[in-house]
Amino acid sequence: SPSVTDATRTVAFRPDPGEVWSVMNITCQFVNITGSTGVTLYVNDLKNSVLQTFFYGSSTSTDFMFDDDGTWDDFTLSYPCELQFNVNGSSYDSAKIQMNMVRIR
Repeated sequence: SPSVTDATRTVAFRPDPGEVWSVMNITCQFVNITGSTGVTLYVNDLKNSVLQTFFYGSSTSTDFMFDDDGTWDDFTLSYPCELQFNVNGSSYDSAKIQMNMVRIR
């Protein structure tokens, strides 16, 4: 799981060609968070050069479970798409994305 210390958009996961993954949930763990800090998730289509924002949320908690209005359905991710994230704000020392996923093929 990648860890960041600034707002640089970072690849969280990129499937290999031919792989299909089911993403079940995603969390962000902050180290020394002192205020509200936002996290944005993106799907980047490497073949078609399309970057899609699909989640934004903020938290003041050390452990931030991503959800959308209390629901988070599994979604599939396959090459040539990759999952990216960035952390917005300066009230933390580092942030680490963790994902629970199952490889379908």
